[in-house]
Amino acid sequence: LLNTFPKNQRLVITQQISNSALDCLRLIISARNARSPKKRSSLLFELNVELEVLRKLIGVAHSIGFLNTKRTENGMKQLLEIGKMCGGWIKRFDQA
Repeated sequence: LLNTFPKNQRLVITQQISNSALDCLRLIISARNARSPKKRSSLLFELNVELEVLRKLIGVAHSIGFLNTKRTENGMKQLLEIGKMCGGWIKRFDQA
């Protein structure tokens, strides 16, 4: 999907989107492997922030015209689902 962006912008916004998505993946893996509930909760809060950054980047890509409405909505729905899962994990580990 990112390869469809205009070439002169591909290096800027696509790099940010890619980095943000990889940071989300890294935080998910780190939270899964965290030994203490406190560390896990901290990583999940960081994940929540990074998901919001990713949502904003996708919104910017859409407003500039790099993403059509259907792709933007699909991406936002997927990020919303991940955010819901993250919120559920945070609640679960705060109760533990």
